Amino acid sequence: MDYDDFNGKDIGSSDALNQLCFESYLMPHLKNISLPNVKYFHGKSFEAWSLNINKQDIETTLFVGKICKDLFEKDKTFLGDLLGGIIEDFHNSSVRVESAERNLHNSRVSSNKEVRFERVANDSIELYHVLFESHFRLWSSIPYALLIKGYGLDSKAKDIKEIINVGSGKKFVDIRDFKYPSKIESIEKLLNGFDNKLRNALGGHESWEITDDDKILVKDVDPKTGKEKKRFLITEKDLTKTIKQARKTLWILEVGVSIFVENNPEVGKSISRNTLPTFREIKQTMEAEAKNLWLDIKEFSFDKDNKEVNISLQYSPKILGEKGQILTKGGSFDLIKKDFEVTYEEQSLGMIQKILGMVGRDFLDKVCVKVYDDEKSLLSDVIYNEEAIDSLMNVKEGDPIPKPISGEMTDKKYKIEYEIRIPSGMREFGEKALELFKNLSKEERDKFRKDHRISE
Repeated sequence: MDYDDFNGKDIGSSDALNQLCFESYLMPHLKNISLPNVKYFHGKSFEAWSLNINKQDIETTLFVGKICKDLFEKDKTFLGDLLGGIIEDFHNSSVRVESAERNLHNSRVSSNKEVRFERVANDSIELYHVLFESHFRLWSSIPYALLIKGYGLDSKAKDIKEIINVGSGKKFVDIRDFKYPSKIESIEKLLNGFDNKLRNALGGHESWEITDDDKILVKDVDPKTGKEKKRFLITEKDLTKTIKQARKTLWILEVGVSIFVENNPEVGKSISRNTLPTFREIKQTMEAEAKNLWLDIKEFSFDKDNKEVNISLQYSPKILGEKGQILTKGGSFDLIKKDFEVTYEEQSLGMIQKILGMVGRDFLDKVCVKVYDDEKSLLSDVIYNEEAIDSLMNVKEGDPIPKPISGEMTDKKYKIEYEIRIPSGMREFGEKALELFKNLSKEERDKFRKDHRISE
């Protein structure tokens, strides 16, 4: 299956498996996760399982949080600005990584066996290079900044943008060679999976070749003198293993920062961007948000000059399997399906709030929303003005729902389903219990979800 076909289908992890991974990996380290971020931490927990994150990796992840704490205590504004700068660049970095991922996936499923290894080798090298030059450059800015701000690392980078822009190779060498006090010696673990010589020989200077027995001959050449210092062979399996370790380190860096920010809301409030997100970044974020709500975005435009957004949403029900199971080393679980109804109005306003969170109030005066059901029938065509947008910026529980100035938002509801895991053999009991759950009040159901950190 081609990468674009694969990436567009709902064939990943189930909500129940994500919840199980979340409880195992990240839930113990989060104080009080906010509902909008549940999906993110669920997804990162599934990644942890797929990357074989272990107890030592989690300890290193929490160590990243300690680095953030040190930076925040030294200069509260600095950390917020640093994270804002990383976030600004992260989307473009992710685009480069995804492009490399796409090429490698398509090479691995290629039917042309004669050139398969050549393509896989080349695309694996490119992916490793992009992970090093893009994602590692960004996330290693956190420990790199600590060495500058707290431990006297001599660096020519004088401001936040320069710290972020320092090349990955320079950051790697400085972090590797720094003489650490014992309290931060774990910082060296944040280099695992990254090898500057391998980076230079592969994507940096292209000093490699493919042998007749399908191995990669890597040459360590001094770029100044041209002298070959060393050569060694690596297999496809070796490179795949190295890439996986690099992914683990990047997961540790990103999730360590994310846990710290989630547990310290004042840090999140201090994060600021100097530039607006690009249209592509906004659109992709909104598409992911809509997918979580069982909606498809059929049209999306953002006119920055006129401060206007147009968005068309269509209900897109998913098909969940029947009588699913999860098998783990710790036991097995049956999966039962639960459904609940949400209003098109609440979900549409939630999407507008998401846009507001990305672009800010100063860049949004008008939002035009069209809503369709799963049969493509138009249910609503409405316009929200500045007054309604102001209400959404400061809405509190119990406040009246903002109304459009043009058109009427439908009061219809649509159904969302998700899977709940229960001990194996208790499917019949669980399905009966769900029927009782339906009779609880909305407040009681919301309290249950909050207590168990379960997202909609």
